[in-house]
Amino acid sequence: MNKRELSQLNFLESEIKQLKKRIEWAENYGNPPIATDSVKGSSPHFPYTEHTIMITGIDYSKHNGAVKKLKKEYQNKLDELASILEETFKYIYSLPNSEMRQILTLRYIDKLSWQKVAESMGLEGDGSTQRKKHDKFIKLS
Repeated sequence: MNKRELSQLNFLESEIKQLKKRIEWAENYGNPPIATDSVKGSSPHFPYTEHTIMITGIDYSKHNGAVKKLKKEYQNKLDELASILEETFKYIYSLPNSEMRQILTLRYIDKLSWQKVAESMGLEGDGSTQRKKHDKFIKLS
C-alpha cells in the first residue's frame, strides 16, 4: 500500500457520505416525471356546457423504476468504496509494527496533523519524527 492509496481514505469516506445522501434523496424526492392528460367534463349547472379539463400529476410507475435504478447504481458504487475502505483498514491493522500502526491510524483514519499524531502517541515534538518514519515506511513498502 502506498501513500497515495492511504491518502485516499479521506476522499473515500467523503464519497461514501455523498452517495448515502444521494440514495436518501432518490428515495425521498428523486426527479418524478410529470404526466398530463385531458378529459371531457361539463359544468355542474345548466346549460351543462362540455369542456376539456387538463389533469397533471406524477407518473409513479416511471418514477419508481427510475429511482430503483438510480439507487442500485449508487449502492453498487457504495459497496465498491466500502470494500476499498475495508481493505485499507485491514492493511493498517495487519502491520506487525505497533508504532507504524499507530502512526498510520492516527494520520489516515483519525486524520490528525503530524503534531497531533505525536501528542496522541504520548511523545513530545512537532511530529516530524513520526512523519519521517512514515515516509521511510512508505518508501520501503
